[in-house]
Parts: sequence; C-alpha cells; structure tokens
Amino acid sequence: MNALLLALLVTEGGAPPDAGVRRPWVDQLLAKVTAGTVDTESERDHVKPEDVLHLAKAYAATKSWREKTHLIEVLQDSMDPALTEVWWDALDVPDCGDDVCWEVRAIALAHLDGDLSRFSTYYDDRTRCRAALKKRLAERATRRKR
Repeated sequence: MNALLLALLVTEGGAPPDAGVRRPWVDQLLAKVTAGTVDTESERDHVKPEDVLHLAKAYAATKSWREKTHLIEVLQDSMDPALTEVWWDALDVPDCGDDVCWEVRAIALAHLDGDLSRFSTYYDDRTRCRAALKKRLAERATRRKR
C-alpha cells in the first residue's frame, strides 16, 4: 500500500508535487515519530499547510503502524486533500489492545465523510464505527477497480 500511496502523491506530469521548503520542524517531528517519543497532542498545534505534503510522503514511506498512527494523530486537524489517500490507508489499522486503533479509524472515517465533528460519533460508538468501516472498505474496493 505504501507504494500506491506514494504513487498517488505524484502529479499527472510524473513528478512529485512541489511541497515547498521543508521546515526544520518536520524533520524534528519525524525523528520523534521514529523514536516513539512524539507528543502528538502538542505537535498537532504546530502543523502548517506547507507541512502536510511532507508528512503525507513520510506516512506513505513508512510500514510501521506505530509511526503511521503518530502521523495520523498529528495530522488529524488538517482537511488538506493531499491527505485523502492517508485516510483511506488508515482504515487498515490493525486491531490493538487499547483505544488507539479506534481513534485512527474514527479520524479516518470523519475525514472521509468530510465532517470532523463525526469523530466522536465513531470513536464513542464501536458498532457505528464498524458499520461505517465496512461501508468505506467496500467503497475503497470499487474505487481501486476504476
């Protein structure tokens, strides 16, 4: 899936879109994500629009669900279309022993709905979350066939 995500971040001309100058904060954040020391709650406040594409590319490049989860938590306030494939991929988060996997699913579903206020609905109601997840996974299956 990571190769697909990276490919989807490429423009029609075959070159990666220009994300502009990469702020040092992005590299600092990614180092914390890799080390597992990131405080996602505080880092969310530092994301700027010019960071989104860099972080989407970092998401696409990692195979670690721990790292993907941290990036999703940091990016959850951004409605940037560059993150669409991140949200689709996030639906595949594996089950876990705590609420983190449900948080990731709720974030992704709310983004795909285009309504971040739906996060609580999905996070608080696992039955509703499972139903929406099933629907979105079926949609994704037909989406890929196009």
